[in-house]
Amino acid sequence: MTSTPRLMALALALLLAATPALAHEISAPATVQADGAGHFTVDVTVTITSPIEFGYSQEWDLGNTDVGMHADGFCTTVIEPGEYPWTISGNLLDPTLDGEIGYEHYMCDGWTGYVTTVILAPTVSTEAETWSAVKALYR
Repeated sequence: MTSTPRLMALALALLLAATPALAHEISAPATVQADGAGHFTVDVTVTITSPIEFGYSQEWDLGNTDVGMHADGFCTTVIEPGEYPWTISGNLLDPTLDGEIGYEHYMCDGWTGYVTTVILAPTVSTEAETWSAVKALYR
């Protein structure tokens, strides 16, 4: 006769084996540098590990950017396992200040991935040799 704890352990093991893995992943750089005009792009990668319906994705401004988008999949389209790149493009509203964006991706198995990226304002060199080289172009 099987003991109750062993029977419960076996039932739990079978339940866990039947549950789909929620090991999807999302990645993006922590920071990106805006160009001289304040424009930037952020490359996000979502890795799906098992076939699952797409829920939604959204990107938004967390400060000083013109980013904002929402795409709803309504859990009707199955996404196959693989890596899915997404590029977010935008502009700093004030190119003298840093900005920040967020990106969220939801799959209908309950997994939600979220990343943020700080957008670094363009830098201007004030080193004398840099300005000397520029001035030399116009002599």
